[in-house]
Amino acid sequence: MAGEAGIGKTRLLAAVASAARGRSFGVVRAAAFPGDSEASGGLLLDLASDLRAARDERAAEATAAMSAQLREPGGAGGDRHRRRRLLVQDLADAFGDLGGAGPLLVVLEDLHWADELSLEVVGHLAARLPTRPLLVAGAYRSDELYPRLPLRRWRARLLPQRLAEEIRLPRLDAAQTAALAGVLLGHPPPAGVAAAVHDIRDALYGDVPPGERRRLHRLVAAAAAGRGYGDAFVSAQFDQAGLAEPAYRHALAAAREASALSAHREALELYRRAERNLAADPDPREHAALLAAIGDEAAASDDNTAALAAYRQAHRLLAEAGAALDAAAVVARWSAVAHLLGEDLDTRAGRLEEALGSVPEEEGTRAVRAELLSGLAAAYMLDRQLDASIGYGERSLALAPADGDDPASLNTAATLGSVLVFAGRMDEGWAMLESAVGRAAEHRLEAEAARAYRMIGSCASVLVEYDRAERWLGEGVDYAERVEMWNHRHYMAAHLAHVQWAVGRWEEAGRTARQALVDGRGGITTRITAEHALGYLAMGRGDWEEAAELLGDALAQGERMAELQRLSPALWGLAETALLRGDQAAAVELCDRGHAASARVGDAAYLFPYLVTGVRARLAAPAAGPGTLVAVDHGRGLVALAEGDLAAAGAALERAAAGWRARRRFWEGTWALLDQAGAGTIVAEADRLLAAAAGHRPAEPWAPLTAREFEVARLVAVGRTNREIAAALFLSPKTVAAHVEHILTKLGAGRRAEIAAWVAALPASGPPF
Repeated sequence: MAGEAGIGKTRLLAAVASAARGRSFGVVRAAAFPGDSEASGGLLLDLASDLRAARDERAAEATAAMSAQLREPGGAGGDRHRRRRLLVQDLADAFGDLGGAGPLLVVLEDLHWADELSLEVVGHLAARLPTRPLLVAGAYRSDELYPRLPLRRWRARLLPQRLAEEIRLPRLDAAQTAALAGVLLGHPPPAGVAAAVHDIRDALYGDVPPGERRRLHRLVAAAAAGRGYGDAFVSAQFDQAGLAEPAYRHALAAAREASALSAHREALELYRRAERNLAADPDPREHAALLAAIGDEAAASDDNTAALAAYRQAHRLLAEAGAALDAAAVVARWSAVAHLLGEDLDTRAGRLEEALGSVPEEEGTRAVRAELLSGLAAAYMLDRQLDASIGYGERSLALAPADGDDPASLNTAATLGSVLVFAGRMDEGWAMLESAVGRAAEHRLEAEAARAYRMIGSCASVLVEYDRAERWLGEGVDYAERVEMWNHRHYMAAHLAHVQWAVGRWEEAGRTARQALVDGRGGITTRITAEHALGYLAMGRGDWEEAAELLGDALAQGERMAELQRLSPALWGLAETALLRGDQAAAVELCDRGHAASARVGDAAYLFPYLVTGVRARLAAPAAGPGTLVAVDHGRGLVALAEGDLAAAGAALERAAAGWRARRRFWEGTWALLDQAGAGTIVAEADRLLAAAAGHRPAEPWAPLTAREFEVARLVAVGRTNREIAAALFLSPKTVAAHVEHILTKLGAGRRAEIAAWVAALPASGPPF
């Protein structure tokens, strides 16, 4: 945890420790002090001191061993280097044993003062933490990361290896200051008060005349640069001193370092500082390279609007400078961001084809051509034009290096893997996707790894492979969060919410989707996917207006993108909502639209829910994943039930119920049980009538309903509207509505679905007619 002195690191660590104690974690604390960096093991000795009141014998033994090793290091003869290695090993072993009594949080404060031995031991322990019930949380002052401090070298080793994660605490902005003041006061502060509190921090600084401020910043910058302070700090001082050239140079170096450590938001601010300090008439290529870097970091930080603007300007500068190859190299990234903001396929594909046509087919252009072809493969995959996607993907891979582990090849592999699973070649497709994830992560190609996680997780979600989806989406969210790929992280969280809804974990789904919607403001695909999940939740709870609003917005956004995966789930939700509300005509019209959208691209993956909802007999014969084919049995069962073929209906619906249960699809699984119960009720009623005709005494009506009310209840259970029930029983719709109200009152129910559930739970017999 990094931040300026006084920013709140200790306060936040105290809150973390309090939460840990509330979960029955042990908590121990140590701190470094001024001068410790010149000692040896000072931080560990402080830790040993805090552990003297040990929780158990094992912790006490570990503490004693640590203290003894620090005070009397020995062994290994006269080889001081070997003695050092063994000492670090022994201390790390002792430190690692601290988790023997259960989960333990170790808080290490003021690491900027820590000695080299203590940090080396903690670093040695870092690789072992995944196998121990230990969490080590440390804090240091980011404004005191001086060149010769041991912490600086230690941090540079651990972060690139992903053995540690860094949280940076920035100064509060005006809105955050107001929020904190509101928490402390117990009510929102007046705007003037919040502004005054925020301004106090700069009161003294503001009293210094501008010229004097620049002079002081210039002196600080020169002193800091001479002593080897970090480029980020030095560039800020030069920037405030008004010295553009050194501010630019140091900001650029700091931005590259931050990007290498996956600190993408920090890198974005540093690149922007560099751009502010560019020369008045910069070289177009240099300026374009800086803009492209800004675009990359903005895209990683989920600021897609800023990324699009940066890529466009970089492309324009390069094109005007006659640098056609460099201009073409920007287009694939430009098009990817434009897609996230809703740009249609024709525009994106046209831009990519134009760029590809501008690049000559020669050895030195292979990488750029491969990237553009990979972008075209992805564009057509999103539009479900699978053959076109495969063609472009294969052309891209033909240009790849021998190992195929370059960014373009890994992106293409993720695209082709997705195409194959949607084309029905499941084993081949999943294997290609899993390989793309593993290879990209192994080579630390973070953007490619995050995208591969996104592709495999979302494909599994769509194809009703929910165990696979939960695994890869969960891992992908964690990975994308660690490497600060926020757009991928939020999109995968939205898809995870859909999976949670589908398997019946509705409370969890609501929390996940709402958080993704709030966090993912910069990505339209995240917004659409989160609104699908939230709309389905509203539908399931009978909140028709909220469902229509959420799904209607998702549909409007999806239609603008003109992609099946964005609009079809919203159409289905609206159709199901219309059916549940009794508006059968609207449900049929929406199902027809959903079928037509799938038919245009030969899709079955997004078509399957419509089989249960409405357009069950119109399934074409494109390839589909095994999970989606359960809908065929369900649709056949409903058609057979409607045609009076009760034996066929019962068999098909039984298969459907088992299939949905195996696939963990909660919504249609519940409908299958209700439909199956409806078929069973009809058979039981036929048996009862035959028994009555043979002279057997009919059963009494089931309490608390009358015989007529039960007739109405059974028709409600099979999805009939009031008007349909009235026609079947030769009653007026008004009379049927009155019966339904009486049934709801007698059963203590609030909606028609509860009547259906009550009927389904009854024994297979019924009242007389």
